[in-house]
Amino acid sequence: MALFNLGRPNVAKLAGKGDVQGLIRALDYKKDPGVRMEAARELGRFDDDRAVAALDACLDEAREPDARVRKAVAAALEQRKWY
Repeated sequence: MALFNLGRPNVAKLAGKGDVQGLIRALDYKKDPGVRMEAARELGRFDDDRAVAALDACLDEAREPDARVRKAVAAALEQRKWY
């Protein structure tokens, strides 16, 4: 949780710690689509139902308006053969 108190989430640190819930929260970081793309890529490395659900939700254009993020999400799901 402390990784979010100082602004931009440190996705690499979250991934290194295996913090799936933190990476899911990073998918909601509206200030920077790059953070969301990076979080999506990292979540694709985890075999975790929470990651699948969060990534799947981001395929919806109403939830994730940035096409680049949706593309990263689709790639992450494909990486794990979830999509």
